[in-house]
Amino acid sequence: MRKKILLFIICCSLVGGAWVLEDNNNPYDFTVTKPALQQIVGEYRISEKSRKRLDIPENIAETILIKLNSNKTFEFINMPKNEPFKNLSEFKTTNEKGIWDINKDQGSWVLYITIISKYDGNKTHLANQYHLNKNKPPYQILKMVGNDNWEAIMFDKK
Repeated sequence: MRKKILLFIICCSLVGGAWVLEDNNNPYDFTVTKPALQQIVGEYRISEKSRKRLDIPENIAETILIKLNSNKTFEFINMPKNEPFKNLSEFKTTNEKGIWDINKDQGSWVLYITIISKYDGNKTHLANQYHLNKNKPPYQILKMVGNDNWEAIMFDKK
């Protein structure tokens, strides 16, 4: 009997997991085919939709940049950084440098980010926070924010 109950729970979990990975409330088209690194390298700017939702003036939005270099280093310039449990529009900005790679996570490809500390040169690992969106170039980068509401800041390749 215990085996049947365990099997039932596992099946329900798999079905529930598949439901989450299907579209339902997910408005994005996460990248499921591995992109060539050369297709990801470049500069990304905050999308117009995200700029409007965050109420960022155009002159400030023009300064926000994600730069992914071919040597797998990156630079964030004036990157929006929201504080936990605050509205998405209540954000600060940060400038960061480090290294990047891509990895598959739960069926889609994500930027695997390692920030190099400005203070002591140590690496701070921040994995799976930047999803790749679309299945062909030009790709988008999504910085997921919020709690289970599929809210993200979207960056378009320029």
